[in-house]
Amino acid sequence: MKKTKYLFVLTLGIGLVSCNAELKKDAQSLADFECEIKAMSKNTEITEDSMNEAKELGEEMAEFQKKIAEKYQDPQDLVELEKLSKEKLEETCYE
Repeated sequence: MKKTKYLFVLTLGIGLVSCNAELKKDAQSLADFECEIKAMSKNTEITEDSMNEAKELGEEMAEFQKKIAEKYQDPQDLVELEKLSKEKLEETCYE
């Protein structure tokens, strides 16, 4: 019986740690997207390359948002993702 409880607690702990790591990774990805958008918005010259870059980024973001919507069904997870993303954005995007 003790062994079963121990395995349950260990499995639960590993699951929570891996979810937290995944959430942090997704928050960093979201912050990276936001930082790229900030950098693009500062570019006042519109060229074919910048339009293609913006289109590509938009497609990547749409794919990422779809993945996030499927992965995080709990509103509390989305709140945590947004909070972590803002922290990561402040840490990594100085522009």
